[in-house]
Amino acid sequence: MSDEQLDPLRLVVQHMEQQLDDRVEEVSDAKPSREETTQELIQLEETLSSAQDKAKKLVTLRLKLEDEEATDGAEPSAPSVAGGEPSAPSEPAAPPPLP
Repeated sequence: MSDEQLDPLRLVVQHMEQQLDDRVEEVSDAKPSREETTQELIQLEETLSSAQDKAKKLVTLRLKLEDEEATDGAEPSAPSVAGGEPSAPSEPAAPPPLP
């Protein structure tokens, strides 16, 4: 068995990555906003909101996974991060939603 089959958190991360990719693809397939109906714009807004939510959750899960991997690979006497603050994500955060 591989590590991915043994680690349920890694499986959740992979599933969420796929969900986020699906939403991004759906948004990228949208027509220019001036060509969208009001209903299509509402759906676009909901899709963008869902993508933002998935991205935030994915960042949290990836940080947790990275922390677990660092803890598993660290020696027992290794010092922890000062103040218990999690490290910054290695990827930039998603931009804030448009008004």
